Amino acid sequence: MLIAMPKTVQGKKVCIMCGKEKEGLNVKEDHVITAMRWVKRNITKNPKNYHMVVCKDDFIAYKKKRDSFERKRAAYVIIGVLFTLLLLAFANGRFLGAIFYGVGITIFMYLLSLLSYMPAVDVPIIQQKRRGPNSILEPR
Repeated sequence: MLIAMPKTVQGKKVCIMCGKEKEGLNVKEDHVITAMRWVKRNITKNPKNYHMVVCKDDFIAYKKKRDSFERKRAAYVIIGVLFTLLLLAFANGRFLGAIFYGVGITIFMYLLSLLSYMPAVDVPIIQQKRRGPNSILEPR
């Protein structure tokens, strides 16, 4: 079994759960983190340029928070879409306005889900080699 290690990164590695400087799984850079870094760099003029990780000690707590965020995000977007469909059902000929308000509500619901935002991590890829149909997995 081989584990593909992530690329090495310059800068302090800080755990997003405990705030301590530790080694751990790298946090993926997504649109929310990019926006936060842009605000820190351009508006507050206080970029720390930490490399965010999740340490081994806090991974279980992180996983619970990440799963909760993903459930809330899906639920909020579904509620927004259902509300849009209800608006369309009772539009009485004002379909463009119903779509406009429905999309606005769906976006608002998505933004509400970001209140519990927890970024994803880069999980190392594990490559496995099998030696037979019923064999035990062994390291390469």
